[in-house]
Amino acid sequence: MWSIILGIVIVLLFAGLGFFFLSAVDEEDDDGTQNGSVSSSVSQSSTSSSSPAGDISYTTASEGTSGGSEDRSFRAVTDATGLASLLATMEVAPSLTADFSSSTVVAAFAGRKTTGGHTVEIRSITEQNGVITARVVETEPGPGCVTTQVITAPYHVVILNRPRADVQFRITTEVRDCSS
Repeated sequence: MWSIILGIVIVLLFAGLGFFFLSAVDEEDDDGTQNGSVSSSVSQSSTSSSSPAGDISYTTASEGTSGGSEDRSFRAVTDATGLASLLATMEVAPSLTADFSSSTVVAAFAGRKTTGGHTVEIRSITEQNGVITARVVETEPGPGCVTTQVITAPYHVVILNRPRADVQFRITTEVRDCSS
């Protein structure tokens, strides 16, 4: 009797893991935008973003769909104490250091979500007339999207190549279209 129950539990466990991994695959449309659920793994990279006039160079320090803060927030950190405070709010804090004499840490937290399919991304940081603005895009699954039933906390942390920057945030929300 117990072996049958154990067998059923193992089958259900593998089915659940299979569904999780299948639904966590990134898909890319022809225009380069991502479609479908996003992997819940945490990634750290050293990609830099900069280009047209007004854009400020920054480097992604850490991002992921889980491990961020339970609360939705957007912060610019200009010293080691602020960084320690920021990392303390995260469920899974990455190993992160910054030279605050030449940089500012900018973080976007989408907050606690009850399903997969949510992301937050700092898409650009620009300066115009002395005002630094971080453009943040939160993405959520639309009607018909298949999502994992798991608690997530998406986040994106970047290092901005400006010391003691006073950053304003412009936040927009995009709804992923899964109807096709």
